[in-house]
Amino acid sequence: MKEQGALWDDHKKQWFITEHHDTKDFKWWLPFYVEDSSEEYELEEPTIEEQIEGIEESLKLHAEVIVDILKEKEKEDYYVEQEETPREEYARKLQELYESYDEDMEAWSNTSRLDPESLAFLDMSDENREKMIN
Repeated sequence: MKEQGALWDDHKKQWFITEHHDTKDFKWWLPFYVEDSSEEYELEEPTIEEQIEGIEESLKLHAEVIVDILKEKEKEDYYVEQEETPREEYARKLQELYESYDEDMEAWSNTSRLDPESLAFLDMSDENREKMIN
């Protein structure tokens, strides 16, 4: 409210605006809102029903803003990719090896001196390999 030019009353501990302020700038905070502030008018104390309607309208406006903010955040990438555990990486590497040599396992075993489990372990990241050992 301060940014729009509202004034603070230290004794009442509340913000207020004068007739020189544009009420359109403060419609979020006013329990009621008068469209045309150029005409002179007397403000009457709103009835309870009017106050409730004003609060409902204010809540609707706030809810719309919150929905817009949430939609905007959905567009951005706020999901942190979870790091693969050592066991998951080992299982994935082993599966990749089995799939790549599924057709000709005998030829692969003749050319490689290491079993698929050892190759999968060696192909893991250093960090996950260290975690598997310890």
